[in-house]
Amino acid sequence: MISLTDIHESRGGAPVPEFAGVRVCAVGTGEKHSLARVVDDATGQGLSVLIRCCRGSLAAGSGHVGVGMCLEWDAADPARVEESPMQAIAVVTALPGERTSAGVYRHGSLVCRAFDDVAVAWLSGDDAALASRVAELVGCLSDESVRSVQHARQKIAYGARGAMDDHMAAPLTIPQLAEICATSPTVLKESFRGEFGLPVYEWYRRLRMLRASELLCEGAAAVGEVAAKVGYSNPSKFARAFCDCMGAAPSVFKQM
Repeated sequence: MISLTDIHESRGGAPVPEFAGVRVCAVGTGEKHSLARVVDDATGQGLSVLIRCCRGSLAAGSGHVGVGMCLEWDAADPARVEESPMQAIAVVTALPGERTSAGVYRHGSLVCRAFDDVAVAWLSGDDAALASRVAELVGCLSDESVRSVQHARQKIAYGARGAMDDHMAAPLTIPQLAEICATSPTVLKESFRGEFGLPVYEWYRRLRMLRASELLCEGAAAVGEVAAKVGYSNPSKFARAFCDCMGAAPSVFKQM
């Protein structure tokens, strides 16, 4: 199984980042993949660990956790990620010698979108963008219903980011994004880079590749179908873009 952590480290990236007692782990999906091992590897000093499951439900012993639920288990229990149609983020808190708990959020929620932004920034290798996105994610976890948008340019940036999620199969141009956000392309580009740390197009491309990796992990769709779902009519061009961004060919993810 390939995870975003593997991709990050294979490119010589820094160890899993830690911000204010929060460690971020982006993991792919895999039947009975050990969540306990991920937590053990990333903790040791009482950190909260944020784990993104492309597809899967959490299980510990006979207990399962679904969207909106919380599961607790003893540190020694074999917590797992099991196959299911659910796409979610698990927020795992692990303290040495104590019980571990995990909460799960629906795919498409502010929390999941904020985690996707962390993953995109992580893949970009931009430490400043990553720190900003982790701070945003932690803020969403504190109150999922509220996102702090204090300035007009933040509103533009987040408006464009939301439109990206809504237009994967037919990606929007920068002028189209600007029109949706009721601004000019120049202001859009400046606002987005100021908030997210990367150019609009680069962020959009990486977000599409992240979504493609999830679809490939699900295994049902052919590579050409996945390419079309993220806006590529030419599978060969998609394969090159995917490999450049994710560090492995689509076929490798397809076989996980």
